[in-house]
Amino acid sequence: MDPKSLCGLELYNSVLMHYVKASSAYLGKQEYVVDFDITCYKSKDPMAPKFYQDVLEKIEQMALFKYDALPHWGKNQNLVFDGVIKRYKNGGEFLKVKNTNRPLRLFSSEWTNQVLGQRNGFTILKK
Repeated sequence: MDPKSLCGLELYNSVLMHYVKASSAYLGKQEYVVDFDITCYKSKDPMAPKFYQDVLEKIEQMALFKYDALPHWGKNQNLVFDGVIKRYKNGGEFLKVKNTNRPLRLFSSEWTNQVLGQRNGFTILKK
């Protein structure tokens, strides 16, 4: 709605693009892709303006849900990970390795269990 919303982006935010090769890693890129990294300024003060954060979030949601992009695992927004493990062709293999290492609690935290659809480190079977 505001034509200037992405003008001045470089002052507080950025959109970085880089090529990434396909990987055989279980949660790696499954084909050659161009990654778009959108960084945005977030103040520690919750009342501080967020400089068109709504526009950047809309771009992110469009990429994820319309164009089937994969989120960066460093993101801290749970919505972007909804069902993401199913979008990796080797996601099931990753969960097997994760569950095999359960006694050591490798690859496990409350957050990873939540976004991977697991409870207590094991896959939640949905009927």
